[in-house]
Amino acid sequence: MQSTGYRTRALLTVHALLTNTRVSACAITFAFLSANGDQARVQTQGPALSEHRESKGPAPLDAITTILDAFRTHPVVGLEEEHTDEGSHAFRLSLIRDPRFPVVVNDILVEFGNSRYQDIVDRFIGGEPVADENLKKVWQNTTQAHTIWDRPIYEDFYRAVRAINATLPPERRLRVLLGDPPFDWDAVRTADDLRKRSVARSKHPADILVREVLAKRRRALVIYGALHLWKQNLQGPNLIEHVEKDGGIKAFVVLTHPHASLDVLRANPESWPVPSIALTRGSNVENQLDAILYLGPVSGKRKSQLSAALCSDAAYREMRTRRMALDGNERAAEQLEKECAAAR
Repeated sequence: MQSTGYRTRALLTVHALLTNTRVSACAITFAFLSANGDQARVQTQGPALSEHRESKGPAPLDAITTILDAFRTHPVVGLEEEHTDEGSHAFRLSLIRDPRFPVVVNDILVEFGNSRYQDIVDRFIGGEPVADENLKKVWQNTTQAHTIWDRPIYEDFYRAVRAINATLPPERRLRVLLGDPPFDWDAVRTADDLRKRSVARSKHPADILVREVLAKRRRALVIYGALHLWKQNLQGPNLIEHVEKDGGIKAFVVLTHPHASLDVLRANPESWPVPSIALTRGSNVENQLDAILYLGPVSGKRKSQLSAALCSDAAYREMRTRRMALDGNERAAEQLEKECAAAR
């Protein structure tokens, strides 16, 4: 029988999270999910519970091998894109540069690209010359008005795939699929225009996977934020839930500690190699995600910053400030100035 005390503690934790705007919705979701099942524990990003440290958790597995092995039984594997995190970016590069990757994976679906420019990315990834002025539209013109995708790690990812493809025979070359809905910023004049932008941010990338991957019997790595991947989340049907329903498949989902805390698996990762991964099979969250990736202690995380060259571009600053203001950010100019100060 489920412990009422644990459920009550979970609800109190969620209440506390809801009153703290600095905590992500992903952490709130995890608090609810951790409350389901006997002897569940609620843990977000704080210190681990002592009970977990005293319990023997799962053994760490090799992260890249585990993810690649998942493609043997799952045509779609979701990997959390921890926004602006350099460690997550470094891991993604290690994964796609592994010589086994193009043997088992055909496509990579990314959140940080406007599908209106799919033809540009196809040409660029295929090795054709593409002017920087055109290429940057891919990540600068998504439905999102913020500066996140302007960080150099996202451009770097596209260039890394291009370099990998240059070493591969045509039949092994990777394709990058842009998951953000097609959106034309030139048609945006008012805040009302902007409200139409995100209607299909979950359904559109799922449709791409069904049409471009599953229908062609291909396999895809999906690089998206946690709430797009986490099943049974508090935001309604997401990308993974749509593709599982519409495509009739079971996806393999990998989220990153501490967004998905290893404490729920009673794991103590302090002595684990970096990177490592743990499967959730048999745990209280096995129906929401399949594995938790460990990329080192939270204290070692580093955020990618805007480049000084980008911040010195007056046209860029005017464009980004205007879009953020249209999106309701009343301190858009001040925020961008602060972010650019960190780049200098």
